[in-house]
Amino acid sequence: MVQPKQIPECYRVDLIDTLIQEQQETPPPGVERVLVQSIEQEEEGEDAETNLS
Repeated sequence: MVQPKQIPECYRVDLIDTLIQEQQETPPPGVERVLVQSIEQEEEGEDAETNLS
């Protein structure tokens, strides 16, 4: 939702949109760490299932 910059008030909307977009692109380290741990645990479970013999 980037508005054409015709009047100064539009700059505020653009700044807020830019900040929100930056936050969405870079997840906080805690979330990233939890996701990686979850994937690793799932992979370990799959390895255990395939090595039953």
